[in-house]
Amino acid sequence: NNNNNNNNNNNNHFQSPNIRRSQNDRDFDFINTQRWLFACEGIVNGNIPALIEYLRNGGSKYRNITAMDHAQLSNLEMDDSGMLMYIINIGDNLVELATKVGDSQITDLLLNYSEDDTDEMWDERIENYNTMKEDKEKKEKEARDARALEREKRSELWIKASFGALTGDAPPIIEYLNFGGNPNRKATLSEKEIFNIYLKEIDYDGFLFLPLGM
Repeated sequence: NNNNNNNNNNNNHFQSPNIRRSQNDRDFDFINTQRWLFACEGIVNGNIPALIEYLRNGGSKYRNITAMDHAQLSNLEMDDSGMLMYIINIGDNLVELATKVGDSQITDLLLNYSEDDTDEMWDERIENYNTMKEDKEKKEKEARDARALEREKRSELWIKASFGALTGDAPPIIEYLNFGGNPNRKATLSEKEIFNIYLKEIDYDGFLFLPLGM
């Protein structure tokens, strides 16, 4: 009996490290998978720290998205445009995903990545990326603001041109057309309201039909 007890104790002694290693392996796989999923999402959303965290911990940029990965990614928070699941396909790797997103800076980061890269090299790349990203966002905002001002200006000229058509005043019509205005453009709801206010101010008793829509 003593021998049996000793054997059982010995078996338990030799099994415990294996059990611990198995648990550690599962924990590592879970953490690494989470890093991988957040790296995929990070490429779409421009979250570079999540991508770097994955690569710096031994992640492969050529790892492929599995069906299970795709299902889990569908549960992650979408980016503002909601485009995450529209561009991620089973079998994609990080380089292919970055190419789909069209972010050349992230693509360059991935293509130039090496396991021998130092932290200083990555810090410099991240700083450069953030600077270029800020410049890009600034230019995009300036472009949006410019388009908004152009729409506002065109609407203003169109209203003046319409008043000109109503009162027989040609210069506002010519100015609108020279600005590239569409002579067949229809009134928006807000523009029609402006017309109604104007007609009341000038005590216009005639009939004016302004169709809504673009």
